[in-house]
Amino acid sequence: MRFREVRQMRPVVAFLAPSRNLAGAVVLALAAGACGVVEGAGSALGGLTGAGSAATQPASGEGPVPSSYCPQVLVSDGRSSISHGGSQVSISNIARECLERDDRSILVRVGVEGLALLGPSGGSGRFSVPVTFRIVRGDSVVATRVQNASVVIPAGQAQAMFQVVEGGLVVPPRTGEFDIEVGLGGGGGARRR
Repeated sequence: MRFREVRQMRPVVAFLAPSRNLAGAVVLALAAGACGVVEGAGSALGGLTGAGSAATQPASGEGPVPSSYCPQVLVSDGRSSISHGGSQVSISNIARECLERDDRSILVRVGVEGLALLGPSGGSGRFSVPVTFRIVRGDSVVATRVQNASVVIPAGQAQAMFQVVEGGLVVPPRTGEFDIEVGLGGGGGARRR
């Protein structure tokens, strides 16, 4: 499918707070972007929003179209953190960006940023963590994608950040009936409540 020229796209940029399931205090640096603060205020996902780029600046100087639909992104219950080889891995930030396509469907890019902490039995090294992205409508899962996030904990360090962006989620036009869920671990898992 072909996209319209960038100057004709009608973007909707949205920011999300961390899941209520997240244990511990997490500051969402991306929220600063929604308040007009300079992009990149501490989060590697700052670039996902495209603040200041041609992709998010309307051609006529208008703001984003208020009626455009962008599905909310939620962290699935019980999927905000997992143990992996002596390390505790958790989601710390999520963000989304929505672009309306020619057929009025919505292309959604979802970014997940996480933190891996070494436990008593953990050690430095490289490992992969599966991150699941699901489009849901009510209680039905419409589509599922899994990406492996690469985590590298350097020698002498006790933690490392990781990021993964899923850029190909497409939802039908402006129905308001769809949500996107993210979680750590592959495949199934507990549904949000």
